[in-house]
Amino acid sequence: MKKTVIGLTLFSVVQKRSGKYVIHEKEYCDYIKDLFSEERLKMKSDIFFNISLPQLASMDRSGCDYRHYVVYSDLLPEKYKNLMTLAESEFDFLKTICVEDYSDFNVREELEGYVGLGEVFAFFGLDDDDLVASDYLKKIKCYVEDSFVGFNVVMSKGFSGIYDGKLSNCREVRFPFINIGQARICKRNSDGRIFIPEKGGHMKTDEHCPTVIDSRSPNFFWFRHAVQDSFSNREKNSAFVKIKKDLDNYPEPSESVLTKFPALSGFIKKEEKLAVASGFDINLDKYKEKCAIFDSLSDLGVTGNFELQYSLRNVSGFSRRQAVAVFELSRSLSESELHASGLQVSKVGYYRYFNTGGENESGTFSIFLPSGCSLINITAMRWGADRVLLNHVVINYKGD
Repeated sequence: MKKTVIGLTLFSVVQKRSGKYVIHEKEYCDYIKDLFSEERLKMKSDIFFNISLPQLASMDRSGCDYRHYVVYSDLLPEKYKNLMTLAESEFDFLKTICVEDYSDFNVREELEGYVGLGEVFAFFGLDDDDLVASDYLKKIKCYVEDSFVGFNVVMSKGFSGIYDGKLSNCREVRFPFINIGQARICKRNSDGRIFIPEKGGHMKTDEHCPTVIDSRSPNFFWFRHAVQDSFSNREKNSAFVKIKKDLDNYPEPSESVLTKFPALSGFIKKEEKLAVASGFDINLDKYKEKCAIFDSLSDLGVTGNFELQYSLRNVSGFSRRQAVAVFELSRSLSESELHASGLQVSKVGYYRYFNTGGENESGTFSIFLPSGCSLINITAMRWGADRVLLNHVVINYKGD
């Protein structure tokens, strides 16, 4: 017997009475202007029509009856409405619905004509600029059982990266309670009513209903870009700096992203990296004592974009912010240059914290040095109570 799985995506839908999104913390006219700005719609539609829908089409549907609803606004410019019509004709699992306001869409009424009496089904949400893995349905259908009705299922391991027409800086992410693909196990009762459990905010769903968290294998791809709603109040350059710093906290993928996200083929940017210096087995034993990682780097002329890649072991325990990398530069940075560089500054100089949150960790720092400023050296120091061993440190040079 096939298991029913329902997906829902909102594509630039007007929500007059919602304070849910950052983009909506504005006057209504400004909210509408931002919601339908060409820059935002161009980026969103690029991801949704060219990547997200082909990725949904790549999912293994064996044993599943899968339907995906896309709700969009009647204020959407005509060329994007036409793309919706074309997509619905191309993908047999897709149903598009045009509304004046999100409150006009009643998912329960919609499902009454699709889900049979007494039938259990899964219902998941997916933003228009995120992806779920090609084996997503295979995983979710295991929970489409009477015994799981009322549960919420979160698959919290996946990937993230920066998208600007091409995808770069991909990282492997474990994010418990991430919203991407959260699936509620629902049922159409014998009296015809549709039961969909209330889960509250996605970060506190376990306070509202029993929640399964599965981090065994990658399940989502979280696109990061400058026109996301969470960055609507930021300048574009400021948004990219924040994104890069956040991605630096995560390791590079331990397996090919394309294995479960074939729709990304052709979109991943080929990044040329030249390893120009390496350091091994640096013991950070004494509190605030600087330890050299490299000999002088002056002759390498490292400026523009470079990456510090590292792996470490916490020797005497582990907690956050136990060690820092200190960057010696050929000149001081202005406030605007500092913000764009990805560095922080204090009495110790220009620095970044190593990721010391686990026994064995790895990570990268993405740094940009402006014209006329080059890297002189990098040292490291213990910054907390725990001893740290830097197993391997590499400078990957990308240039301007």
